[in-house]
Amino acid sequence: MLLLKQSADLINYLEKQHSKGFSVGFLPTMGALHLGHISLVEKAKKSCDVVVCSIFVNPTQFNNPTDLAKYPRPFSKDVEMLISAECDVLFHPEVGEMYFEHEVPKQINLAGLAKVYEGFYRPGHFDGVVTIVSKLLEIVNPNELFIGQKDLQQCAVINKLVLEKGFKSSVVICPTVREKDGLALSSRNLLLSDNERTAALKISKALFFIKEEIQNYSLDELLFKAQDILIDDLITIEYIDVVNRNTFIKSSSVTDNGKAVVVAVFCGKVRLIDNLFLD
Repeated sequence: MLLLKQSADLINYLEKQHSKGFSVGFLPTMGALHLGHISLVEKAKKSCDVVVCSIFVNPTQFNNPTDLAKYPRPFSKDVEMLISAECDVLFHPEVGEMYFEHEVPKQINLAGLAKVYEGFYRPGHFDGVVTIVSKLLEIVNPNELFIGQKDLQQCAVINKLVLEKGFKSSVVICPTVREKDGLALSSRNLLLSDNERTAALKISKALFFIKEEIQNYSLDELLFKAQDILIDDLITIEYIDVVNRNTFIKSSSVTDNGKAVVVAVFCGKVRLIDNLFLD
């Protein structure tokens, strides 16, 4: 696996690959890799000739400095996992490579996406996402961009970014990978105590309850019962709702098309999100 830290080096390398007619698949990450990330590498390898992974803990998408400082950075382990998965290139830039001093984050018209759910609870977060993904797409110029469903609202934001800015990359949203007990794989799971991890299992339990019982209750009843499932001394609910998975407009009926149930909680001091498609 080729490890590059300078964008100019990566651009030069990928231009040569494109000139040979090779397709490029790209997955942007912030490291602390798990099997969910590796599933993206595997999907990219089946679809593209060259697979590029980036590891960059993006400071502009953290609205809490403590959260940024605590974000896990097991770089050596990440490298081992990518090598085992036969990733072709790892792009691991420093902050100074991606941002110049006093840079203003790029913005696009996200309409309601920037104001609800993750946009509401993490103000400025999606500005940071848009800024760094724009920079990475300009550098990598991939044929296909692979992202995980677990960050569903971020998927919707990136889709809108690609369309609005005219990037030629196809966005491939890959299903969430879960532990056998249902917990969605997340870098933040490393921060959970044993008791917090046990409590966190209620998240997927609530989501699957809504999916399994969607024909048996009204939408309000489903959400009330799901909130009841989530009740725990270690859990603080920020939101659980059924939305259109592309616009994140709240669904008014269980019969709406393109639905997903989305949830965000604090489990102890660790914030976790998850979602499930309902159709």
